[in-house]
Amino acid sequence: MQFVIAKALLIITILFFVFNPNFNAQSRQFDPELQDSSINNLVLPEGYKTSKLGELVKVAKMGTGKTDMILIPGWGFGSDIYQSFMKSNLDNYTMYAITIPGFSETQAPPMPPKGTSYGDHVWNNGVIKGIVDLIKNENLEKPVIVANFLQGTQIAFWLAYEYPELISSIIIIGGMAKYYNASQNFSLSQRVWYADNIMAPKWFKFVKVKTWHNGNFLADQYSKDPAKGKEIWEKSAVVPIPVLVQYLCELIASDITVRFKDLKVPALVLVPSFDEEFLSQEENQYVKPYFQLSWQGASEANKLIEIKRVENSHLFIMEDQPEILNKEIFNFVKSN
Repeated sequence: MQFVIAKALLIITILFFVFNPNFNAQSRQFDPELQDSSINNLVLPEGYKTSKLGELVKVAKMGTGKTDMILIPGWGFGSDIYQSFMKSNLDNYTMYAITIPGFSETQAPPMPPKGTSYGDHVWNNGVIKGIVDLIKNENLEKPVIVANFLQGTQIAFWLAYEYPELISSIIIIGGMAKYYNASQNFSLSQRVWYADNIMAPKWFKFVKVKTWHNGNFLADQYSKDPAKGKEIWEKSAVVPIPVLVQYLCELIASDITVRFKDLKVPALVLVPSFDEEFLSQEENQYVKPYFQLSWQGASEANKLIEIKRVENSHLFIMEDQPEILNKEIFNFVKSN
């Protein structure tokens, strides 16, 4: 089965078809309209200055509250996405908003050695090390971990799985548990194989800049407000494509749901509502499966996971419903 390219090409829609059981991996052909063989998005741009793997290059601290909190932005974004939340909660928490290295005008670490599996999560494990070091160096008292969107969600759960003694709880804002396909539950090993053998070397490696930008998440998926959605979209659009590709392929090669039963700290997952008209649009066909249905069964797998729907919101709930978000987080932190 060939990739289906909609009029407005969506990279995540492409991923949906990759995870279709009828997809023939060997049939994937190079597409000169969308790809360029002279491009290599699996290496950093020439002259790119890298950071040290395992170090956080940017952390914004605000607030004087008794509760320590670490805020993790999602794929493509920096600490500034939490500015409004932090300013409105100065007395409630002492907040440390990190920027994942490579986003928001920061430097990514060197690319992993050639042949390294995306399933090794080299860069994301570096982020986790940086957060653990932050907790220890700042003597944080079991901070609450708040995370947004793709990647932020995964890092928060991985922290909870591996370091439950260091944190008190996790809160997910508009996150995705995994790339979800209702017709088949792909194993973790299958996801790793797709990232290593199809998505990186056959698709993302050669993708043109125009193809990438046309295929990114759409502005109105981020926020109900068109101006805010456009502003959010532009933040990730300036990140070098190889940086986004490395983190995205590590995300494709993951599935936090397989360890839900191992979670030992409370988790609040705030799910955006969107609306039926929005979800029914062709260009948004993957939004409900990824950002709503991917959480199905989470509470049944572990009673520590609480799922709450936030009405009249899109992915960046902090922009669409800031007062509701503040209240939900405050009440959750107070009760845990």
